[in-house]
Amino acid sequence: MPAIILDQMHWAQLEQVQQVVNQRVTPESDAQRFGVKEYWEPAGRSGDCEDIALAKRARLIEMGWPADNLRIAVVINERREMHAVPTVDVTSQKGTPATYVMDNRTVHVEPWKNLAELGYLFLERSKPGSAEWASLDPKMLALTRLFAKFSTAAASPARVERE
Repeated sequence: MPAIILDQMHWAQLEQVQQVVNQRVTPESDAQRFGVKEYWEPAGRSGDCEDIALAKRARLIEMGWPADNLRIAVVINERREMHAVPTVDVTSQKGTPATYVMDNRTVHVEPWKNLAELGYLFLERSKPGSAEWASLDPKMLALTRLFAKFSTAAASPARVERE
């Protein structure tokens, strides 16, 4: 995976995409848009969490970011709802690897650990260069599938305002 050094230019691109997509996309469930429970497609004017995640990923790829650095994670958020977020793997200017999250529920791009501290449970994440998913906590995989089967969460959650 090519290393993206997180300098001012790259940070500005992340924040720009975060702001633009969050402001332009109206949350709307796949049931409302397509008449089905789940349909993954980059959001245009409306979409749910995974559609918004795919739209952010597509914009960054258009800006020259390597696709392998831009992955989708499935989480259970602090409300105990299934949720999808785009993640960005970078390297700090000191050479330390880091992962950031561009959640449609937050105003700014956040470090992975900040969302974990808010109660997000990261379950699976897409593998670089593959259509496969990697379980982040093997013990949670069965619980995740059970939870998803019985989950009734429909629309994307409201945005979390942060200072």
